[in-house]
Amino acid sequence: MISHNMTWIRYPSHSSTNVEDIISSQNVISRFMHGYFALFVPPGLLAGIVILVMFVKTCTRRASEKLDALILAHTISSLLMILFSFTVTARPNYLQVTYLECGTLSFFFNLVYFGSQYLVVLMVLSFHLHRHPPQNALIIRAHQNPMVSIGFVLMWAFCTALIVVALLGIEDYHGRTACQLDPLFAWPEYEIIKFTFGFGVPSLFHLFCFTLLLIKGTRPEIQSPRQSDHFEDTEKYRDTQK
Repeated sequence: MISHNMTWIRYPSHSSTNVEDIISSQNVISRFMHGYFALFVPPGLLAGIVILVMFVKTCTRRASEKLDALILAHTISSLLMILFSFTVTARPNYLQVTYLECGTLSFFFNLVYFGSQYLVVLMVLSFHLHRHPPQNALIIRAHQNPMVSIGFVLMWAFCTALIVVALLGIEDYHGRTACQLDPLFAWPEYEIIKFTFGFGVPSLFHLFCFTLLLIKGTRPEIQSPRQSDHFEDTEKYRDTQK
């Protein structure tokens, strides 16, 4: 663990006492964050609230379907991610907390992040199973029960977030540090694992499902000319027999 100790890294705003250096190092990041909050946060919050209101009205009129439950879970996770993003409003300063509190904050953020990514995977898989029903009885039961599917996704997201946070390499839990959602003092493996399981694996799964749906969707068009040729040969054979 000592070889992976990354606590010696300092944030740009804390590495120099010169105000001009701080402004220069944080200029691009601060502008980007201000643009993010101005352009994306209000529409995201508004869209999430509208979806939640529509879902509540739908549930009062009829029983909710599996897609409704998946959209609700994804909407809640997206709203939580937006709320977590408010932690950057202190820029160019950072949250001053203990290493344990910073690790806890990073854990819950990663839990919401992985849950949001895996819920999209679950929705894509549900569309695929709806068009092509499975043969396994266990998969059929899990597909018909949205709570089981969502519970499995949350459990997988919990395990992944726990593995990622374990790579923070915290030694002094009670020491104070500057904190952000993805701590700067994390091990290099932190970013590798998070990118792999948070972006790489879901993207490959989306590509695989869309390719599979495309192949199965075009298969009848490929078989139809063969079937028509077979019918024509059959008719010609009958004519020759007559």
